[in-house]
Amino acid sequence: MKNKFEDSLKKYKGDKAEILVIETFTNRLLKELPTYFSHWINPKFTLKPIKEPISKIKIEVDSRGDLYTSIFNIKGKCLESDASGPSLYDWGIVSADEKERSLEKRIDLIAQFLAICYQEVLPSACKTTEFQNLPREEHITFSVGAHSGWECDNLYVHTGERYEIN
Repeated sequence: MKNKFEDSLKKYKGDKAEILVIETFTNRLLKELPTYFSHWINPKFTLKPIKEPISKIKIEVDSRGDLYTSIFNIKGKCLESDASGPSLYDWGIVSADEKERSLEKRIDLIAQFLAICYQEVLPSACKTTEFQNLPREEHITFSVGAHSGWECDNLYVHTGERYEIN
């Protein structure tokens, strides 16, 4: 996956390549993910708290640089399509200023970058108390991709015990 990302980065003609530093993003992602996991089940942070066991989590970036976290049960029903997740705007990876939007034109590059970061962080993040408190199936599949573009399905598969919330 890193080779694919490096090839895409070589084709990128913009001036924001220096922003895509894997170590910086993974450190921040590892700190923030437990908070997002907690938000998914807390009625203070979501209109539809997740109560059914999770089977798949899909992270997708769209052509404007917005990041969406969708959560599915074992039957493929979407439990939440805009769950809490990182803000690429806050992190400076994408910009609201039209003149600064060179990376958004290369949304596949951002998706590949995110996939590497998530792949490095998820094994540790899935061991946190916040993740373990989520309702979940024995296997949870994580996918990262660009809307209508590049996708890495089965990026990471968490295997553990099934957990239900009464």
